[in-house]
Amino acid sequence: MELGSHPSETRRRYDETADLYDQRYSEIQRQKYAILLSMLQPREGESVLDWGCGTGLARSHLEATGVRYFGIDFSLGMLSVHRRRGRSKLVLGDCARLPFCDGIFDGIFGATVLQNIPDHSKAFREIRRVLKPGGRAVLSILAKAKLNHEAVRAAGLEVTSVSECGEDIAVCLLRTR
Repeated sequence: MELGSHPSETRRRYDETADLYDQRYSEIQRQKYAILLSMLQPREGESVLDWGCGTGLARSHLEATGVRYFGIDFSLGMLSVHRRRGRSKLVLGDCARLPFCDGIFDGIFGATVLQNIPDHSKAFREIRRVLKPGGRAVLSILAKAKLNHEAVRAAGLEVTSVSECGEDIAVCLLRTR
């Protein structure tokens, strides 16, 4: 999807292409998942939010680690495809206005999501809000988009590691306060 598109236009495009998404992007996404999972290091029993879960490609990778899986996406079309994979705790919602209580998740897993959110500062504040103290978030970000380190710090998060991830970079963020 196109960087900088209006959110409603981006949502419409995801809804329209949901049935084709896995065919187009599953291989490149799975390559990212291996890197993101190694950075997140989820432990059995932890609650992990698949932030921008889309069609649920990451779900089996996360569930294989024994975590309690939750998914959120703003595209009903993508969630409909996800639901076909089986029962799961899914929410239709905005990743920059998360409909969850404060401090509920041990981890957040977000592959190829941030470029679809106009206000990164708001997204980082929401990530911090729903993470438990000491919780971590792993995100893949288009390398050309660059990570806004000041927005990360201002949100109360700390970058603990960065890795190349195909044409993206992968970052691990820790809730520090």
